[in-house]
Amino acid sequence: MSESLLKAENLTVRYGPVTALHDVSIEVNKGEIVALVGANGAGKSTLLKTLSGLLRPAAGTITYRDINLAKTPAHEIVQSGLVHVPEGRQVFPRFSMRDNLLAGSFTKNFHTAGKRADAVIAATPLLARRSGSLAGQLSGGEQQMLVIQRALMAEPDMIMLDEPSMGLSPVLADQVLELVSKLRDDGMTVLLVEQNALGALEIADRVYALATGEVLYSGTSAELKDDESFADQFLGVVTADAERLGDQLAESGDG
Repeated sequence: MSESLLKAENLTVRYGPVTALHDVSIEVNKGEIVALVGANGAGKSTLLKTLSGLLRPAAGTITYRDINLAKTPAHEIVQSGLVHVPEGRQVFPRFSMRDNLLAGSFTKNFHTAGKRADAVIAATPLLARRSGSLAGQLSGGEQQMLVIQRALMAEPDMIMLDEPSMGLSPVLADQVLELVSKLRDDGMTVLLVEQNALGALEIADRVYALATGEVLYSGTSAELKDDESFADQFLGVVTADAERLGDQLAESGDG
């Protein structure tokens, strides 16, 4: 039987008078990739911010292991083993890659963090070849690899990734999703927000599909691939938009 690691039940989240999430329930089991898919404005990022303590729910419960996250400060959530990588590749542009990685170790033993940062850079080919560069000098794909590795410096049991392939060329987007898949293979639990629904289904064990702040579909990747209604709604427009952006970036040389 799978071990439940994170469970959110009947979450409602509001921005003032606007309800961003309504009665949302999801569960993430240890050692799996769970993907959240949906168009912009569906509530995916709001859900991650709520799970990581950046937003407080108006109703509902969130449990990580035996911890009530709805009443836990964000830094204590990180200490408990759950980390969040927001969208937008938020590096410290004037810091070196090594210093960016060290920033992810604020909840751990800082005296050993330097060796771990050096080892991470050496073991990540996309970063190792630019080891002398400032974070702001890296490409979009390199920055995305850096922020994921920075989150891992906190030695979490579970990582939440918000749109890690957004804005990247198709080749680099595939490399990022390969890294996410490898994290799961190495024992990490992953909650992945991904606009490219087709790419998410390729690597995820289970999927929740959100629209207008509600869960419309949930199931295994195999089940939803065969669901014509899900495919029509989530594997058409969203994937086409992601592919179109990727083609534009490839032509411009960005990413």
